[in-house]
Amino acid sequence: MIYRNFIFKTILILCSINLQIGASYAQGDGDTQMHYVDAQLHPDAAKHDAIIAGNFDASFQEAEPNFIEKSYDIALRKYQLSWGALPQNIISEGAPLSLGDRGDRVSALNQRFGLEGRVFDRALAKKITQYRRAHSLQAGAFADNILIESLNRGSQYYVRKISLNKYRAAELPSDLGEKFILVDAANQMLYMYEDDQLKAQMRVIVGTADDPTPMLAGYMRFSVLNPYWNVPSDLVRDRYAQRAIDGGENYIKTRGFDLFSGWGEDAQRLSYDDVNWNAVKSGEQKLRFRQRPGPGNGMGDIKFMFPNRFGVYLHDTHNEESFALDKRAISAGCVRLEKPWLLAQWLHGERPKTDSNDPEQIINLETKVPVYISYFTAVPIAEGFSFREDIYGRDVRLSSLLEAVFLPNALQDSTLYP
Repeated sequence: MIYRNFIFKTILILCSINLQIGASYAQGDGDTQMHYVDAQLHPDAAKHDAIIAGNFDASFQEAEPNFIEKSYDIALRKYQLSWGALPQNIISEGAPLSLGDRGDRVSALNQRFGLEGRVFDRALAKKITQYRRAHSLQAGAFADNILIESLNRGSQYYVRKISLNKYRAAELPSDLGEKFILVDAANQMLYMYEDDQLKAQMRVIVGTADDPTPMLAGYMRFSVLNPYWNVPSDLVRDRYAQRAIDGGENYIKTRGFDLFSGWGEDAQRLSYDDVNWNAVKSGEQKLRFRQRPGPGNGMGDIKFMFPNRFGVYLHDTHNEESFALDKRAISAGCVRLEKPWLLAQWLHGERPKTDSNDPEQIINLETKVPVYISYFTAVPIAEGFSFREDIYGRDVRLSSLLEAVFLPNALQDSTLYP
């Protein structure tokens, strides 16, 4: 309870600071917080009123944790009981150690796990096996330098990482919705939930470290069959202008691109020769670069829309081999789907179809569905946590933000943990 109070008060203080400086809670803080692009998904009105009044305790009383946050509560307590109170001595790296080995490094290992002796016995092997499972390391009863590096980080390193991710879970609404989509950009996965039960999942491709996929909470409202791809302006400048220069007019024609003078209804269609491509490449000239539907279209055959100011959505892709990659942070920010028609069937109750192949055919959802794009670098699993790479560097920035607005070294204070 103490820990949950800390996390929630921190969220409230961040909200209060945003309100005081005239910023919107929906805007978040850079790329470290959730952007609420639909007003209905903002924190509850009672919670908001308590924030304005500065009554954080009353607001905390109103807050019901969502089931994801509850899973962090349970898993964090279990983690602390299992690993938080052990000695934090440093172990030197060296050759891998296994059953039967002896010496000073084995003695240090035994001490680290609350055991005694200079022999790598079955008790130590059991502890190492459990630790590996709890930290999503390679299975086994041996001590290599990867395990030792993890042990030398100390339990507070992992508690801090779990804490940051529990904060991200707490940012999500108390009521996630009867049916909702959760995209985890850190793990590059999409999950489909009904009644808080996982119904299906799939791999996704998300933005690169230079073009990260933002954290968003909004409503999926419609799907689009045979979509155009309106290429983002920065991609036109940084990538496609040079390709157009190298490939000439034939590149534009064979790739199915249309060129326009702008984004408004009065925009003029341009020919290849109408464009100063060097000016486009330098950013001096803006150009709407639109790709028609077809086999090479960057959107594939369907996209799923939840309007937001970032221009981020979920969509099909014809580059299916990329889903076999272990690291799939390779897009320009949007989320590419491994199984788009599975999602379409789940959203619409049937595979959407139309009577023609015309571009941009909109199929509205009968009921809007919440979609949450979050970023979890530590996720509860059966025996501990799955720890993931912080591909966007958000953990450090969020940790600094929380400490700056709450109290110095807050996440290092052991009294804040259950």
